[in-house]
This record gives sequence, C-alpha cells and structure tokens, in this order.
Amino acid sequence: MMRGDKIAINGDLDGEIIREPIGVVGGLAPYNFPSLIFGWFVPFALGTGNTLVYKASEQSPMFMQEIAQILEDIGIPAGVFNLINGDKPVVTQMLESKGINAMAFVGSSKVGQIVAEGCAKTNKKAMVLAGAKNTMIVAKDANLKGFADNFKNACFGAAGQRCMAAANVAVEEEIYDKVKEVMLEVAKSVKVGNAVDESTYMGPVISPGAIARIHNYIDIGLEEGCTLLLDGRNPELPEEFKNGYFIAPTILEGVTPDMRVAKEEIFGPVVTLIKIKSYKDGMKIINDSEYGNGGCLFTESAIVAQDFLRHTNSGMIGVNVGVPASMPYLPFGGTKASLMGGQYKAQITDCVEFFTKRKACTIRYYGPNEA
Repeated sequence: MMRGDKIAINGDLDGEIIREPIGVVGGLAPYNFPSLIFGWFVPFALGTGNTLVYKASEQSPMFMQEIAQILEDIGIPAGVFNLINGDKPVVTQMLESKGINAMAFVGSSKVGQIVAEGCAKTNKKAMVLAGAKNTMIVAKDANLKGFADNFKNACFGAAGQRCMAAANVAVEEEIYDKVKEVMLEVAKSVKVGNAVDESTYMGPVISPGAIARIHNYIDIGLEEGCTLLLDGRNPELPEEFKNGYFIAPTILEGVTPDMRVAKEEIFGPVVTLIKIKSYKDGMKIINDSEYGNGGCLFTESAIVAQDFLRHTNSGMIGVNVGVPASMPYLPFGGTKASLMGGQYKAQITDCVEFFTKRKACTIRYYGPNEA
C-alpha cells in the first residue's frame, strides 16, 4: 500500500516519490453499515501506518466495541486504534482539534458540509462521502424478470436506509403499466418484522425520528399531487412489535421530477414512480439532481447502455444492476453534493491516497572526494 515511485531524471539526477502516513486520522461512521465502514477506514488507516480516532454512530455503537476488543486482544498497541462515543459535541471537538490531521466521514450531505467546512478551517485532509437521491431507469426493452430480481433489494434492502438505494424509478411509457404491476407484486411480497428472523426481509427503521421523517415525506408527496399506489404506513404486525419503528414498502405514483419527493433524500422504503417518454428523460433526472451518488438503467441495448454510461453524471452507475455499489477493487463514491471535502473516495488506491501523503525527492551523488 505504501508503494512510491522512482524516476531517472537525467544521467546523474534521480527523482523519487515516497509515500508516508499522514499521522492521526479521525473517522466518523453512520449507523447503517458499521461493518462496511469499518472496512473502509480501519484497515487502510492502520495499514498505512497511521493512528485512528474512530467515532462510531451513537445509534449503532456495539459492533465497533467488539472490534476494539478484538484489536486489543490481538496486540494492537495502545493508542493506535482509539474508539470514542458521542454525538455532535464530540464531532465538534474532533474537527477543532489541531492534533488530528485528517477526517474520514460517511453520512448525510447536511452533516458532510459541516465536516468539510470544519476540516477546511483547520487545514485537515477530508474524505466526505455524503447523501444521495438515486434513480433507476427502466427502458422499454428491459428484461422484466431481471428488473424484478433487482428492484426488491435496490429499493427495500436495509429498509431503504442507504446511500445506494434506488429511490426514484423512472419508466418509459411503453412499458410503464407492466413495470408498475411488477413493482406492486414484488413490494407486497416483502415481509416486514423482526430483523433477526431469517424469514423477514425488512426490519424497522433506526429511530422515532426516522419514522416521523419518512411519514412526513409521504404527506409531502400527497400534498404535491402524488397518489399512494402502495401505503406502507402502520403495517399489520404482531402485538410485540406495535411500538417498533416499522414501515412497509411504499410506492408513490404520479410523481414528476420537480417534486420534493423526487429530489430530496427520504432514506426509507419509499419509492417514487415516474413516467418518462425516453430513457434520456431518466438521465436528465440523474444529471439535474444536486446529488450524484448512483444510478442504474435496465436495457438490453448496448447502444443505449453506452449512451447512459458515457453521459450520466454520477459516481457509480450500473446497467441491469440495481445497486451499482462498487466491489472492493473499485472506488466507492459519488459526485456533486454526494462527495465533498478533498473529493477522495473509499476503497482501493483512493483510500491509500487519502490516508497517506507523498514526498517528492530529488537526488544526486557526486562520488567520493578525490585524494
């Protein structure tokens, strides 16, 4: 990971690039994927020789407590990995600290902006992976079985609480009615309940605040003129779950790209269904969005696919892949308001670049002095 480079400048002058640790790094993790974000931050930070101050989400802290114990048990020296807990005041202290040289963050764009600005004020290197509003385009030649297989996970996996969720489904008018039927069939098949039950597909959302926000966006959609094709509010569940933060798959129909529910991140299992004349209208939705995290297109046309791949302004895009989240050997990150700070992405060489600094060296040897 610490690979540098050497260049022969001329006959007696060499150039060398040395890669070094950046020093003390701060990590700020979201609640939704504690194990994934651990993999983005901890191995790369420690593997490149840094020490890490890691703040787990106050809403899901237990995983990192187990990891901290494992790191201690295997002999990681004290002070190399440092786990802290807390919320806004702790983040503020990390941003203001002169002892932290860089900050890595995953979360909402609102908080990401605060982190990016805080790092700029104290001259910290910043990796800021922020919010999203992703659109799934369904072209008229799409394979409907392939779409159905992807739709369930893309829209309702993790209860829609992830930056790669397909929040908008934009469908060409020739195939709109068939796709709507598929969406309804798949969404109604999603079992909501206890997340530790293996037969359950979708558990609760994270908090009372989350359920209130999601319900509010459904109300906003109705006020904007949408109709509820499928209402997931107050799903029928066993008595023991009546006080849980559950919402079933919800589909809003009659949505237009200018509506708030089509533009703002809901972060829940709410899908907006948009009728379009051409796949290019779906591309325009993606390109006009303030976010640029992900997007996907379902088509069997290589010509249409290449047009989409070449002319879509989004960091991670897929063809017939509902969640085009990059595999570990590809960079993970968006564009526009989905990526702030120094524009560093997660995974592979992008992570190495963030967690290290480069030193340029120019070298000459004259040889021993003459007697």
